[in-house]
Parts: sequence; structure tokens; C-alpha cells
Amino acid sequence: MKMYEFLKESVWHFGVCLYYIAVEEKLLLSEMSRDEDKSIDLHIQKTTDLLNIQKEMQIKLKPKMEENKLEDEKVKQKQFLKENNTKKQIKVNKVVGGISLKKSYDREFKYPLNINLKQLVQKLESGNKSSVQPINEHNYHFLYTPTNSCLFEPNNSTRSKIVVLVKSSVNNFERREVIRRTWGKYLEKNMLLVFLLGLPSNGNLAIRKESTLYGDIVQENFIDSYWNNTVKMIMAYRWAVSFCDTSDYLFFVDDDYFVNIDNLQAYITKVKNNKLLFSGTFLGRSVPYRANGSKWFIAWEDYPFDRWPPYLAGGAYFVSMPLARKFNLAFPFVKPMHIDDVYLGIVAKKLEIRPSQNKDIGYRRVTVQSLKRYIACHGYDKKEDVEKALTFIRQKKVPFKPPKMVEQIKMHQRIFKE
Repeated sequence: MKMYEFLKESVWHFGVCLYYIAVEEKLLLSEMSRDEDKSIDLHIQKTTDLLNIQKEMQIKLKPKMEENKLEDEKVKQKQFLKENNTKKQIKVNKVVGGISLKKSYDREFKYPLNINLKQLVQKLESGNKSSVQPINEHNYHFLYTPTNSCLFEPNNSTRSKIVVLVKSSVNNFERREVIRRTWGKYLEKNMLLVFLLGLPSNGNLAIRKESTLYGDIVQENFIDSYWNNTVKMIMAYRWAVSFCDTSDYLFFVDDDYFVNIDNLQAYITKVKNNKLLFSGTFLGRSVPYRANGSKWFIAWEDYPFDRWPPYLAGGAYFVSMPLARKFNLAFPFVKPMHIDDVYLGIVAKKLEIRPSQNKDIGYRRVTVQSLKRYIACHGYDKKEDVEKALTFIRQKKVPFKPPKMVEQIKMHQRIFKE
């Protein structure tokens, strides 16, 4: 009996132990499950946080990535332009957004302002005001002008009066000195010599001394550079019309040209009273230079036509004073362009002024012996060459025979029929 009771009690205790073991195991499993859930939740939270951070980084980096992508495209385009020839560059530049910018000059030429410029100038010449707003105002002022502006020979003289305007870089003092001591020294009393300058970039005060010494400087307060050639040209017309209105003709010439004064005198004598004179090296069908990086580069957006209007090479050309007045009135209403001779050709086209060929202006350098027949010739920028040419010209004077006016008119008409 005692054994039975002992076994019964032992079994009870064993059952109780099993019960507590089961409870403990259940509790342990429950805690493990909760820990596991927490771990999973924590993992999910961390993953979500990482995704959010990544998303924020992408948002922040997107502009930079786009910028880098754009820079890469620019580099690729530059490389492409370097590796391809001019024709391929033209093909790239004339298409923007899949739209061709190229237009036919013969059929579609228009250049801002799109107005009847000839009528506007006629209106201004008659003293009337215009409501048309300028788009090319010349906001510069004169620093130096010649001390004896346009003091020609007595007014009763029958000879035509001409101003020789030398376009000179402000730093080319030596070239100006050579001109003053060589061909410029032999100007006659019906001629006036002036030099056209802008400001030096270094603020050099030597121009003040030069102007005081010689009194032949025309200068405004713009920086003298190739990109301001048109500004310099407009300055020249402005000065001539304002201070030298009594002259009959203007002769523009670069400081690397040699001028044969005897032939110049003979020419203006022959063309006397030609109020429509606009003559020089005629360029009738030139095309714009589309290769980026060149100083002559013109974008299709700025000038969409396949060729330029007829114009005169800017190195040396004649213009009568009546036409100079028209140009001076027209400039404010024509969109500017840094290539000065082309720009003048555009203005002339809009005014219906026709340039004419002058075969006695040498666009390229010729031998000293050949200078006898030229009015002016390019390529004489060295002192020794100019002195040698002058010595030869002064020793052997050869009668200059410019083309008759009838021949010039016929040639002029033939050029514009082509």
C-alpha cells in the first residue's frame, strides 16, 4: 500500500514537472517567435529606410547626373566637329530640333529689321521723324578727332575732295608712322588722311601723345578688336558725316595696303560727280563660313541664308558722300554683325545700293613693278616693302588710266544680271 502511494505521488510529481517543462517550452517558443517577428520587422524597416535613402540620393544626384550627361554630349559634339570636315559641320549646324534652318538667299532674303529701309532713310533725309525703334544704337563717344577736320584747299577749287580713312589696330603705331612718312606724305590739298582707332585693352596713353602730335586720329571709347570692326566702321561714317560733310568721297583702306596717290587722284578726277559711287573688290556670290571656332563663323540661327548679298572686300573701297549719309542713317535699323564688309553689303542690299567692281584695287599682294597700275594694293605691312614701293613709284610715274564711266556702268549691269 505504501509502495502504491509512493508510486502514485511520484507519478503526480513527474506529471507536474512535465507540465512545467511544457509551459516553459511554450513560453520560450513564444518569446523566440516574438524576437523573430521583431527581427523581421527590423529587417523590413532597415530595408525600407535604405530604399528611401537611395531614392533621396537619386533625386539629389539626378540634376548632377543630367549635367554630367550634358557635358559628355558637349564633349562628344566638340570631338565630332574636330574630326569631321566643314561639310559635315555645316550639316550639323543647319539642323536644329530636326528643322532645317537653311534658306535660299535668292528667294527668301530678309534681314532685321524687316522694314522698307530705303523709304525709312528717305523719310529721315527729308527731316521727318520715324516711329521705328532702332535695334543697333551706337552708344559710344569720340575721344579724339582730327584738329583740322576737313580743311581742304580753297572752296573755289573744282577738284573733288576725298578723305582717306585708314582702319588701323590701336597697337599698330609703327604702321601708322610708316604711312605718314611714305605715301601719306604725298597727299594733295584736296585730300585728307585720318586713322580709325578704338581703345587699347591695356589702357595705354600713347594714343593721346600720338593724337596731340599728328592731329589725325579718330577714336571712340570701344575696345579695339576684330569683333568690333563693325563698330569702328560705323564710327568712321558717323565722324565723316558729322565733321567732314564737305568732302565728295571717302576712301576706306586697311593699314597694310600701299596707296598710289597719283592713281588715287586720277581716279577721283575721272569719277567726278558720281553720287552713287560704291566701288572696290566686288564679291558677288560669297558663302558664309559655317565652321565653328573661326573668327568668320556665322551660325545658321544668326544668318540662315546660303550666301551673302554682293559686297565689297573691306580692305579698300570708295563710297560717295551722298551714299555715306544714307549708310549712316540706316545703321541703327539693321541688326549688327561683326564682319564689317559683309554687314555693309547687307545694309547696301536693303537700301538697293549696288556695289561695283574696281579692278585697280589689289586684293592680293603684287610685285612692286605691278603697283604702277593700282590705286591700292594689299600685303604691304612692312616698312622696307612700303619704302621700296614708294621709291619705285616716285621714280617712274606711269599715266594712270581708270576705266571710263560708261565701261564701269556696263560692267556693273553685267555683274547684277548674272
